[in-house]
Amino acid sequence: MAFWCTGAAALGFAPSVPSGVVVLSGGGGEVSTSGLVVFALYRLGVVIVGAYPFEKIRSLGRSGER
Repeated sequence: MAFWCTGAAALGFAPSVPSGVVVLSGGGGEVSTSGLVVFALYRLGVVIVGAYPFEKIRSLGRSGER
């Protein structure tokens, strides 16, 4: 499980670098709407990757109750 969570954290950090550059530049840069949509979809994918092991554990627990 640590592998999946570490992977999700690493994937989550990658788009933060360009976002941080825009924020730290004093607001001089702009991000387009399509860029924000791509950023949101990417973050959604990261959450799904991070949640996968928890869903797997839950499903394994249900099969053991039968």
